[in-house]
Amino acid sequence: MLKSSLLSFVCFMALGVFSQNINDNLLIYYSFDGNALDQSGNGYHGTVNATLTQDRFGNPNSAYSFNGVNQYIDLPNVQALKPPLPISYSAWVKFNSLPTTGNVMFTNNFAQDNHSGVWMQVASTGELAICYGSAIGGTSWNNIRVKKGTTILQPGIWYHVVGVARGETDMDLYINCENDGGYYQGTTTFPLAYTADPGSIGRKDNAGIPPYYFDGVLDDYRYWNRSLTAQEALLLCEETIPEPEPEPIVGEPTGFAIPNVFTPNKDQNNDVWTTTFLNQDEYIEILDRWGHLICTLTQDSPEWDGTFEGKDCTDGVYFYKGIMREELIHGFLHLIR
Repeated sequence: MLKSSLLSFVCFMALGVFSQNINDNLLIYYSFDGNALDQSGNGYHGTVNATLTQDRFGNPNSAYSFNGVNQYIDLPNVQALKPPLPISYSAWVKFNSLPTTGNVMFTNNFAQDNHSGVWMQVASTGELAICYGSAIGGTSWNNIRVKKGTTILQPGIWYHVVGVARGETDMDLYINCENDGGYYQGTTTFPLAYTADPGSIGRKDNAGIPPYYFDGVLDDYRYWNRSLTAQEALLLCEETIPEPEPEPIVGEPTGFAIPNVFTPNKDQNNDVWTTTFLNQDEYIEILDRWGHLICTLTQDSPEWDGTFEGKDCTDGVYFYKGIMREELIHGFLHLIR
């Protein structure tokens, strides 16, 4: 439920900020909330051979894990999912390991022994890359164009990634809201081309050896047949947690009412987010939009003052989850200074 409303939320935000709706030309949106159903409205549901797992907020069955050996999710084999450039992708990913070969996250054309379609991967040197192939046979540099970024990725960390491919030397990569720069490789002079095979999340074939399989967790996969702008990449990254709009509850919580807004501006009015009703062995964790743990509240330490490691946290929406009365609770809270 946390992610299922995101499509309409981002649509609303985009209408207010950009002349183009961010969901224009959206071919696929898999939120992975218990399944691989397409929430774009196009009905391009995935065929799953992967394992549901926790997302970056700890929500169960809200992302898919791939074992790096034989797990994947296939896209429908339809011509609409094999468009010409430009093409854009967006997803949240966490790598379990980063081998020097084989870390392909997804492709829109799983062809055997042939670079074809558009895919995103981690390069052998650890950087994010977006690539396209010309389907002329083989997997050498003369059948490919690549944009490789600059950030060396690490295992065990959630990253928001965006890849945009427009042409031979016209591509962009974004990691956690920032353009990752980079440089180009490959020498094909032929345009993007496809074979008769479907796309796949979690695997890609290579010439003369078994397919490469992704070892990690993937969530919120999106695929467009157009070029995303830098502003849209930022919106996807920053607004992946939709901001709820309930009436604020301020002051001391009563019963099971949990505050959803506080103002830690040191005016001695609503300066802390407090949960004084926690019992022994109960807890609430507060996480930022990336899923990083900010603090843990307990019966002995039931307040958050809006800081992390002694520094003020930025205004915005945070996520909480925990155990109370033997039940899992979760929700959003607003920090407003």
